[in-house]
Amino acid sequence: MIRLTAESATLTEAQALKVQHHLLEFIPTTHCTIYRGPGVVIEVPDHDPDELAPGILHRIEELAACTFRVEPAPDATSPAAMEYSAAMYELPVENTDGSVLLSFDRLVEEQLGGLDPSVPLTASLVVLWCGHECLMVFNRYRQAWELPGGMLDPGESPRDAAVRELEEESGQRADELELVGVAKIRVAPDDRLEYLAIYRGRIDSPQPFTANDEMSDAVWWSPSEPLTDLFPIDAALAILCP
Repeated sequence: MIRLTAESATLTEAQALKVQHHLLEFIPTTHCTIYRGPGVVIEVPDHDPDELAPGILHRIEELAACTFRVEPAPDATSPAAMEYSAAMYELPVENTDGSVLLSFDRLVEEQLGGLDPSVPLTASLVVLWCGHECLMVFNRYRQAWELPGGMLDPGESPRDAAVRELEEESGQRADELELVGVAKIRVAPDDRLEYLAIYRGRIDSPQPFTANDEMSDAVWWSPSEPLTDLFPIDAALAILCP
């Protein structure tokens, strides 16, 4: 992974988009993650730091108006990475209905049993990527774009719920799903706390979408492009799970 840090810097949204576009153009990658600061962090997965040519780094520093340090990223399950994951997006994030994404913590499947027992894990969501675009479905009842996913059935595992909900809501089956972490949500209007299991997958050949009772449309969304009526929480989780 390529990881660039500038501890005292802050990027505007326009600067971050320019940096992202430059990286996607000159490094053969499908996506990158940018935390705008204070304390800028840019991560490009599946690539080594020696692939970052001096000319590319120089242009990124010009666009960002700061100097970056190239360093190795922490292991995804290390304490440093788990602490860092919550800072990769400006949390908390609030939806228009008042629900709030309070935190996002990376963990592996075996660690689900160690979650705070006073907060139930009620649902699974899927961040499904095709290239650098993420699948969003339009909920005909909430009248908003959201990640595919839903409530766990009695006795159902979070992984099985993710597979089932993805296929039911979008008609897609990921080549593979991996647990990225859990999101803690304060759900409106009664302010109850819930955990959501967040799975990430990739697909090379998406199936055509067929409208169903719950979802009326689907779109492959690029995080660099605006999408009207997209829930902010779902956008944040997609960006947190590149």
